[in-house]
Amino acid sequence: MIEHSLNKKTNGKMFNIVTATWNPISGCLYNCNYCWARDLATTKLKNSHRYSKGFKPSLNETEFRSKFGKGELIFVSDMGDML
Repeated sequence: MIEHSLNKKTNGKMFNIVTATWNPISGCLYNCNYCWARDLATTKLKNSHRYSKGFKPSLNETEFRSKFGKGELIFVSDMGDML
């Protein structure tokens, strides 16, 4: 059971109750002016392999080998749009 409160500090995370992220799909076709994920991918993460070609949708096969522990709360596709 996850014993976190929504009122606690987030320690740099968007949501304090999330223990991990899983991004089998990243990127997006839309160009929303409020998109924090696109901003992050095209600035701080622009030199990473995943975002070297921008924020175009892509399948990240390495994510399918991810392992998570019992009781973790996983944020799925926080860096992409699955539509």
